[in-house]
Amino acid sequence: MKIFRSVLALALTLSLLCSVVGCGYPAVRSSKEEKATVLTLDGTYDVPYELYRFYFLSELALSEKDPATLADGEKTALFAEIHGKALSEIANVYAVLKLCDDRDIDVESRDFDKYVKENVIAAIEGDETYVGYGDRDTYLAEIKKAYMNDSVFRFLLRYRYAEQVLGAKLRDTGALKSDPEHVLAYMNSDECVRVSWIYIPYTVLPGYTDAKLAEMEAEAKSATDAEFLAMTHKGLPDLYTDEELDRGFYIGKYQLDPYYEALTETAFSLKLGETSSFIDSGDGKYLVRRLPKDETYLSDEKNLADFTEYYLLNEFYGLLAEEGARLAATATTTDLFTTLSLDGIQMPE
Repeated sequence: MKIFRSVLALALTLSLLCSVVGCGYPAVRSSKEEKATVLTLDGTYDVPYELYRFYFLSELALSEKDPATLADGEKTALFAEIHGKALSEIANVYAVLKLCDDRDIDVESRDFDKYVKENVIAAIEGDETYVGYGDRDTYLAEIKKAYMNDSVFRFLLRYRYAEQVLGAKLRDTGALKSDPEHVLAYMNSDECVRVSWIYIPYTVLPGYTDAKLAEMEAEAKSATDAEFLAMTHKGLPDLYTDEELDRGFYIGKYQLDPYYEALTETAFSLKLGETSSFIDSGDGKYLVRRLPKDETYLSDEKNLADFTEYYLLNEFYGLLAEEGARLAATATTTDLFTTLSLDGIQMPE
């Protein structure tokens, strides 16, 4: 998984992920129960049970907790915890749709329909870069394992395309400021930090003993900044260029993929020159060092251009997070929600 969010959302020229030509696959009708409203956001956006189920079960799986092993009180607490996380994710999705509505972006347009249709075809049949599921039944069975039905899969495709179109429009209209003055102010603010990290993927972690990890951590914490940057080359340098490893990374609070939330939180919690203990984030363990910012970094045109893209990315996802938090605070539940339980939210047989 890529640690940095994709810059595709802010591309000046948008393109479809695939251009498969075919007759398409008719949408599979959801049941009445699946389409029933469980939440309403902003008094406008009705959230169907099938979408809530997807986010709830996804968050439950990430928790690695088995409801069958919990007492009733523990189940109640875990339900509240998972609901809060699912609500946050759902509100972030509808934040995109709300901001599209505010800017007259019609997410139900034929252009969006075409995007969804072509990507469903690609998911099933594959294309020159993607191996598809092979047939419709296999597609439905596989997405079910990820807690989706056809309706949710198509909705999420529409949402992802909406995110791309919205990002491009905000940039093109100047709603996201990209002039050097704003970029420099961002770099010098507390909203941006420069860090580096030593990364051990979970795939190779069995080769590291506890003693070895403790030794690496002690060495990293006693190292100078230059020595720490040199240590990053000892890991998996093929994941990053030598230039990136020598420079470190400038990141904002919303720049990394949410899968790496712990890495972002750690980076912003460190004092200048401080090194974290090993943390688990995303797909591995990290030792993170907070580094001083290089005042000359943006004097290079290429650096300025690259940094501007990530600045815009951070601004865009920060805007979505702000709107998502606002929408989550407006959530109201229906009678259906009162019938839900930790054990009862399941995919149909």
